[in-house]
Amino acid sequence: MSMPGFEFGQSERLTIRLKGLIRSYPRGVGILKEFVQNADDATATRLMVVMDWRQHEGERLPDARLRRVMGPALLLANNRRFSEPDLQAIRHIGESSKLTSGPKTGRFGLGFNTSYNVTDYPSFLTNGAIYCFDPHRNAAAVAPGYGMGWKLAQLWESAPDWPAVFEAAGLKPGAIDHDGTIFRLPARTTAQASESEICDEAYKYA
Repeated sequence: MSMPGFEFGQSERLTIRLKGLIRSYPRGVGILKEFVQNADDATATRLMVVMDWRQHEGERLPDARLRRVMGPALLLANNRRFSEPDLQAIRHIGESSKLTSGPKTGRFGLGFNTSYNVTDYPSFLTNGAIYCFDPHRNAAAVAPGYGMGWKLAQLWESAPDWPAVFEAAGLKPGAIDHDGTIFRLPARTTAQASESEICDEAYKYA
């Protein structure tokens, strides 16, 4: 015989978990090293690093809140697509796909979280979609989720300002499929740092 009860258990806010994780990752060149490792694990033969200093237009976006990520950003592009296991692995904080995929140096494991030293909103484009992580749920995410994804074909038709920010790293205007991966890390602004639960310091690329 069992007696009905009510749910009660421990939990942890994603933002606080990320705040703890980034203490393990130094700023500066260490961020680039993580993406070099990821590209190497993916057997990419090319990695391009682009600093986009522009403030992009934000009139036609899939979510008006994305205007907060349209400023200067670091983009890192390689010539390998994400696989389905890659897409699953990058969503799991603190887990690494190298545990099940052989001797890899850190692909999409804890190392990817070094991105949060730079930004609260890391995004990436691969195959036919763009994905944006949003731990604070104030740029694109809708509870209970912590991020959003969109198909390129739909974005070019209805919200072209969002895919356009990836053109600096090789996305062709109007393309509905991309043969590779582009990560975009918009710099955390002073205003964003003042309200961030992940890092209270703005990030300056210069």
